[in-house]
Amino acid sequence: MYMQQQTETLLVPKERLQESVENLLKQKHQGNVDNFAWSMFEIMLPQSHRL
Repeated sequence: MYMQQQTETLLVPKERLQESVENLLKQKHQGNVDNFAWSMFEIMLPQSHRL
């Protein structure tokens, strides 16, 4: 039960996720995101959000 409650707080609305992705893309264009962090981020993305 406790674990389930924890998981629910981790869910991010799609709009918020989209926003974060766009911010990350902007930063990546400016060279502010190193490749390791970017690859970790891509791994965490659900298949449907692959860019």
